[in-house]
Amino acid sequence: MNKKLSIITINYNNCEGLRKTMKSVLSQKAFEAFEYIIVDGGSDDGSLDLIKSFSDRVTRWVSERDKGIYNAMNKGVLLAEGEYCLFINSGDVLHDSDVINNVFPRLGGVGFVIGRVKLLKNGELSRANDPLTMQCFYNGSIPHPATFIRRDLLMSCPYDESYKIVSDWKFTIQKIVIENVSYKLIDTIISDYDCNGVSSVNTGFVNEERRRVYAELIPERILLDYRKFYDGEGYTNTLYDNFFIDLREYRRFSSVIYSLDVFLMRVIAIFRKSAKFANRYPLRRN
Repeated sequence: MNKKLSIITINYNNCEGLRKTMKSVLSQKAFEAFEYIIVDGGSDDGSLDLIKSFSDRVTRWVSERDKGIYNAMNKGVLLAEGEYCLFINSGDVLHDSDVINNVFPRLGGVGFVIGRVKLLKNGELSRANDPLTMQCFYNGSIPHPATFIRRDLLMSCPYDESYKIVSDWKFTIQKIVIENVSYKLIDTIISDYDCNGVSSVNTGFVNEERRRVYAELIPERILLDYRKFYDGEGYTNTLYDNFFIDLREYRRFSSVIYSLDVFLMRVIAIFRKSAKFANRYPLRRN
């Protein structure tokens, strides 16, 4: 009988990261409720020996050269038999041993079940906005290591392997925004995310690939409005407009900066009014 959930880990020459990931998955209290699949890219750093040492607890595994992250993920989906897939790649870990126990009863009915991620570098929590609109994806993404995806969606629309970093982001735009596939947000921390992954350290390449996705999926007339609002394209080139455009890069401090800016603007306005009053009614000596 097929399991309801397939947890998939992809790995390449990250033996210590894989060890942490496997430990978190294999220590789940609901271990019998899911299958565990590992797709290794032909590692030569001891990863294969590690996988073999747990072969009695790993449902299926493969170790062979692949064509990149998304080729490995697609292999994992083809090996999976669960109704839902969760990708926990080497270096990432499930938040605690009760994660699957808590989430399992909530799987079913919708295309995506989306939880929260804890960022290991600073302890911050990442979550998806509700409702999930194109605005959410233009300005961010959903936390992939906390997203349970119905496998039939991945079978009918595999990750686009022509992209190296943002194919999962493209997939969610296609399904959630364009095809209006259903989703459910849950306030549960699913995984602790290793911020040293390829998408976290190659921001320039990420932006380049995102522009390709926009060109492929989103009509230019729609993109134009988003560029005007988020990137400032089409705005008047004034210091005031550019300040608020740049402010979006500092979201953690934006409320404080905004309050200071409003205060300064009001002080300046008072001085301007005072100057106009003084010019209109100058003090005269008797």
